This record gives sequence, structure tokens and C-alpha cells, in this order.
Amino acid sequence: MRTRAMAALLSISGGVAWIVRWLLQDAGAAQSQDELRSIGLALILASWVCVGLGMVKATAWWLGLVVGAAAPLLVWTVYETVHTWGSSGSTHLVLGVFAVVTGFVLATGARRDRSTAAQAPVGRVPEPQRGRHSRV
Repeated sequence: MRTRAMAALLSISGGVAWIVRWLLQDAGAAQSQDELRSIGLALILASWVCVGLGMVKATAWWLGLVVGAAAPLLVWTVYETVHTWGSSGSTHLVLGVFAVVTGFVLATGARRDRSTAAQAPVGRVPEPQRGRHSRV
């Protein structure tokens, strides 16, 4: 499975976990809400590891490790900041919907056609200018 498809699957799963957490908010099951919060966060962070790894070419494996670790850490800091803004349930609903939408964008996003980029016409090479120091 490609990293982009794995990221999409993990993002959708984490978003659904947070949406289900919001739906269970009125049931009063605090234990299951905390578990769904942790599961959703772990799935979304794992999806961002895949996104980070997909941003780097395979030849620079060390850079893939750095970006693969930095992407979920960035998402985690944003999550911790946004998490404190409103009520926990509504915040997780909004973030869950955002994670599901992000997963669908990753799954169905436009892919670049690399064959057409490689066949792009090359511009005309300019003639060298002859100045007063040039030899004829």
C-alpha cells in the first residue's frame, strides 16, 4: 500500500473516531470518550507520519525520517492549541470532520503526470553576446 493511501485511510479512521466520540458525548461514557480521543489522535498522527514520508524522495532516507517525525509533531502542537479553545466535544467534531475531509482529499487528490512534465519544451538557448573584449 502506498504511503498516500495509508495516510488517507488513517486520517479517515481517526476522524471517524473523533466524530463517534462527539456522538457519544451525551451518553456520558467518559472512559470510552477518552479512549476514542486517544485512538483518534494516534491514527491522525500516524497518517501525518505517512504524509511526511511521502514528501521526501526515497534517495534521501535520512530526510524522510526527519520530515516523517516533524509532520506529526507539528500537527500535535496545532491540536493541543486548538483543543483548548472550545468545548472538548465540539472541537473534536470539527477536527474529526477536517480529518475525514483531508483523508478523502488524500485518497482522491490530483496526481501529477510526470511524463508530461518531463516532455516540457526547452527554451531557446540565447546566442552569446559579442562585446568589445570578444575575439572573432
